[in-house]
Amino acid sequence: MEITGCCRFAVLSAIAVYRTKYVTLHVDCIGTPALVPETEFSVWLHFPGRFGLQYPLFDYPRIAEFRAILEGLDLSDTLIFWEGRYFLASTGFDEEEKVSVEFRPRDSGIRLVFRHDDWEAIKSLFRRGWQAPEVVRLWNALAREYGEL
Repeated sequence: MEITGCCRFAVLSAIAVYRTKYVTLHVDCIGTPALVPETEFSVWLHFPGRFGLQYPLFDYPRIAEFRAILEGLDLSDTLIFWEGRYFLASTGFDEEEKVSVEFRPRDSGIRLVFRHDDWEAIKSLFRRGWQAPEVVRLWNALAREYGEL
C-alpha cells in the first residue's frame, strides 16, 4: 500500500486510483494504527475543469448508499427518485434532452447534476475500484462490522 500522507493520529493510504475523461476516483484507507488499523476508508471523486471539484464520501454507510444509488438508478427512464438515509437522487433531462442525474446529500446544500456519460463513468470507476483486492478485503471487513455479511 502506498502511503500518501499522514498525521499524528491517522494514516491515509491510497488503495486504488482510477481515471476517466470525466472524473478521478480515489479509494483511500483511513486507519488509526494504535486503535483499529485500516478499518474505514473514504472515496474521493475529483472532477476536472475550472473549479476542480473534489467530493468526498466518508464511512461505510454513506459509501454503501452511494454505490446502491449508482447501481439502482435506471437511466433509461426519467423522473425516478431515490430517497435514502444520506442522499437524495433523481433522474431528469439535461439541456440536450438526455437523461441526467441530480444528486444531493441530505446534510448539506450541495447539489450535483451529472450528464448521462458522467454518471456512467462514475459507475464504471466504482465497479473497477471494488474489484481491487485490497478494496474488497477492507469492504468485506466493514460489511461484517456493520452486520451486512
